[in-house]
Amino acid sequence: MPFGLAVAPYTWTKVCRPVVSRLRELGFMFTAYVDDFGGRPPVRKKGWPATKADARRGWKTAASLLAVLGLKVHRDKGEREGTTSLPLLGHVVDTRLGVFGLQPKRVMKVETMAAALLRYASKHRR
Repeated sequence: MPFGLAVAPYTWTKVCRPVVSRLRELGFMFTAYVDDFGGRPPVRKKGWPATKADARRGWKTAASLLAVLGLKVHRDKGEREGTTSLPLLGHVVDTRLGVFGLQPKRVMKVETMAAALLRYASKHRR
């Protein structure tokens, strides 16, 4: 799909809608935004956190569904073993601490911009 095309994200979201629906039917709980997915796989015991075995099983289920549809997941993308901290849409989601944070390089960018803004403000005082 040509991602330089203005309607490509919209089209991809529409194409992925049945995939997202099927994964949710299988018990996955996640958020999908264009080509980013974050959440957890189905668990064996309802009300319990997902285990590494659940994560591996969920990864195989999702990858096989995508393979049937002719889609491949890049070998370096995705978390196959389960984690409590994962980058998602430019943020870091930490389920252990229950927080959304900024990625370290993003924090540095914000700090740099804030410092530049303060310098500019102090030079242009009236």
